[in-house]
Amino acid sequence: MMAFNLLKPTSNGENELGQEIFEYKQVAVFLGYMDMLDGSESTDKLANIADSTHVILTKDRTVNAEIEDKIEVNGKTYEVTYVDDPVNIGHHLEIYVKGAH
Repeated sequence: MMAFNLLKPTSNGENELGQEIFEYKQVAVFLGYMDMLDGSESTDKLANIADSTHVILTKDRTVNAEIEDKIEVNGKTYEVTYVDDPVNIGHHLEIYVKGAH
């Protein structure tokens, strides 16, 4: 199992143009597994996850990951692209992510 850091955007003031500035802060740590997607049916089944590169599986149903969030693991940062509770049975979460720049 791997430890994942969930990061959420928080407001950090405004720039000189009056636009809100956001920074990402860690709000949770959870355990799970990460697997690479290979372009098979996993990435074709929903348009929202078509650009995802990896999927994180966790049994921790308290994870409140949303699309604008980021996840850090092993020194790399990933953007959340989709979060799924397969078949709505409450067994585990699938968090689809792509590498962040």
